[in-house]
Formats: sequence, structure tokens, C-alpha cells
Amino acid sequence: MAATTMLPTKEELKDDVIVVAVLDVADSMGHSPFWAWWYDPKTLSEGGPPDHVRGQRFTARLDEFVRRSAEQGMTVKAFNETSARMLAALVS
Repeated sequence: MAATTMLPTKEELKDDVIVVAVLDVADSMGHSPFWAWWYDPKTLSEGGPPDHVRGQRFTARLDEFVRRSAEQGMTVKAFNETSARMLAALVS
């Protein structure tokens, strides 16, 4: 049986928002496994997802991901409470 994964809705995402869900604590190199979702305006015929929500699993430094997203004009928001605590720790 496949695990059910909750996804952010397209209403939660805007053109300039990325939602992240951190899966575990960072390793000794500072890399954390996390999912990131964003709004994709492409239609199905253009190769977009049916609900306009595109996602990818990363294993990376969350602080670098947030910094690079900000450089591209994107705002990173937490998907759940655990992710919110981890994102808050980056700015404190």
C-alpha cells in the first residue's frame, strides 16, 4: 500500500511562493531531506501538472535553498509545524 502524501493546494501557492516540508534533521554536512512545492501555470497540453502544483524532493542545505529562492524573488513557507520550526531556526 502506498503512503498518502498531503500536498499543498494551488490556493496555498502563489506565483512567488515555495512551500517546503522538512522530512528529517540535517546530517553532519548540513543537508536536510525536504519536499518543495510551487505553482506551475502551465496547462496539461504545455506539460504542466493537472492541479498546477509541482513538487520535488531535495537533500540540500535548507539555508542555501531559502537564500537562492529569495534571490529569485520567491518566498519559502513551511508546510507543517516541524518545518516552521526549522525555517525559524535559520533566521534566529
